[in-house]
Formats: sequence, C-alpha cells, structure tokens
Amino acid sequence: MKVGNKVKIRLGSGQNYLSLAAIPATSDLNYFYKHGYAFVKNTIVTPSFDQSTSEVTTRFDVTIDQKRADMEPTTLMALLPHQWKQTSSSLNFHHVYVAYVRNIPFEP
Repeated sequence: MKVGNKVKIRLGSGQNYLSLAAIPATSDLNYFYKHGYAFVKNTIVTPSFDQSTSEVTTRFDVTIDQKRADMEPTTLMALLPHQWKQTSSSLNFHHVYVAYVRNIPFEP
C-alpha cells in the first residue's frame, strides 16, 4: 500500500521477513521465487596464500536461514568477474544480472 511517498507492506501469517530482488527479466521470476526464501545468515571468508606458487585462494562458506521448507535450500550469489574467472568450481551461467558496470552472472 502506498501512503504518501512511502510504501507500507503487511506481512501475513506472523512472518517477519521480506524477500526483495531486482529481477533481470520477467521470465526469471519463477527461478528467483524458488530461491527467494533462503536468506544468508552468516558468511565466513577464509583467505590463504601459497608462498611457493604465489597463489591466493579465498573460500566463502555461507550459512542460510531457510524460511520455507518447500523452496530451494540454496541462495543466489553474484560473482564478480575476478571471482568467476578464477574459480575451480563448475559454474553454469544460466542467469545474468545486468549491472551498471558489466553483466554479472549468478549461481546457487
């Protein structure tokens, strides 16, 4: 509901959370909806450095708060080019968010 220059939202069934996303295309709505109830609760970033190879490795461990058991238990995370170009993980860029700097792929 819009009240003046503010938007008021009433959450039903005692819910105290809201999932909000900038969706690249309307065709992506269902995909975002399935992942929209996995909220990031904590992120631990662990960097390491191998002196013999001068390789820097960064590990991201994410804990989620699953708000709805009937939805996907994974969150969507965007990776910047310097991250996805260097990852050893297999990534499938099925969705791309068009950012103000460049396109940013995201993965569950």
